Amino acid sequence: MARTFDDEDWTGAEPPTLDQRVAGLDLVQPLFHALGFTGIIDPAVTPDEMRGYQEAHRRGRLTMRTVAMPYLEIGSPDTPDVDAVIAHLAGTGVSTGFGDDVLRLGPIKVYADGEALKGQALLDEPWDATGYRGEQRIPDAEYARLVAFCAANGWGVGTHAVGGAAIGLVAREYARAGAAVAENRYQVIHGYLEPSAETMRLAGSVGTVASLQPSIIWHNGVGLREKLGERAERANPMRSWIDAGAVLALGSDGPYFAFDPRHLMWQAVTRHVANAAEPLDPSEAITLDEALAGYTTGAAYASLAEHDRGMIRPGMLADWALWSADPVDAGVEALRGLRVRRTVVGGRTVYRSAGA
Repeated sequence: MARTFDDEDWTGAEPPTLDQRVAGLDLVQPLFHALGFTGIIDPAVTPDEMRGYQEAHRRGRLTMRTVAMPYLEIGSPDTPDVDAVIAHLAGTGVSTGFGDDVLRLGPIKVYADGEALKGQALLDEPWDATGYRGEQRIPDAEYARLVAFCAANGWGVGTHAVGGAAIGLVAREYARAGAAVAENRYQVIHGYLEPSAETMRLAGSVGTVASLQPSIIWHNGVGLREKLGERAERANPMRSWIDAGAVLALGSDGPYFAFDPRHLMWQAVTRHVANAAEPLDPSEAITLDEALAGYTTGAAYASLAEHDRGMIRPGMLADWALWSADPVDAGVEALRGLRVRRTVVGGRTVYRSAGA
């Protein structure tokens, strides 16, 4: 998953113009294609960013199939509370799935808690002897109202939930949403710190997408060990999420962490973390086939496109990447050394390596 320009990060005196947003996409898309990407899910798209995507698509310059997850920040001037978010969504006249096979609306994005290394993830057990359990970004009742509205009105929900208590809240409300969860691809985003087995089973039972990022654990694994000791060993429990029935979709949480799917699949299989000799608990490792599925069939499912993408089959869109070797035949340790030779989107070559 990746983001383009963000107004808060823009270094100019004014927010980027529409032309600048399109130019930014012109710069970024080839970098992703060079890594073998044919499509992305952008997990937090503001209205201005959406206009940039739409304009790039209108000009024929959106080469990356994009699922845009609308982000209406609760507490901002435009959407100060959940009622304002609901009013905005109700007034759009569209919902999750609207668009075409190049640009489509995904679930909305909402935050249930904060970041783990900042001690903000909402846990069932305290972080330390002070009794502090983390930061809850949205009250239970408000979150329940938002999910219920979305379920009744065709909107999916993607919830940033890092800690076990936040993931538990999400699982309970998704279970109440019922069939809407699978229909509109409700996601638990991150879901990596101490979710209980019961929580994962509940989320999996209604078809939740587990949107997980090996990059976070690769970069933050040592820091989590320092904060939580043995409690960090099962961080990012991909094996448990799959076994609980969730659909695994893998991503990067970019632009803050590594994007390369070869490296991140290797991490998901080996559980190695940066600057440490010992991997995290290998009981939560997944197979290479499962990691590949997280970037192909699982990602296509999360994109509401499982009938069009994710596999090379007759009748599906001609999206594919040619690597220097079959990753399954090459093996896990060779995975990070493979090269992307060519990337094709809809039958059009969008990247070709020198000499390919």
